[in-house]
Amino acid sequence: MSVSLHHLLPVAMRPPARALMEFISSGYSGLRKTNPDVKFMIREGNSVSPSIYARYEFGKEVAVRVDNASKDEILEKIKKLCL
Repeated sequence: MSVSLHHLLPVAMRPPARALMEFISSGYSGLRKTNPDVKFMIREGNSVSPSIYARYEFGKEVAVRVDNASKDEILEKIKKLCL
């Protein structure tokens, strides 16, 4: 099963989302280069928890919350979603 879409949904710069915003700023371009066939979409919202969504074939979607996660923890969660 291949990942067709990821959503990264940070909540502005509130403390629970700070690491996700830093991950996007520093690691996003490398993630895109190593995964050229994966479509990524980044959205910012004020009333949602920082989360990563993976959408798979046949409409299956998995959400993982990353409140207060470190950049390394966020990368590990993305890797697990891509397996």
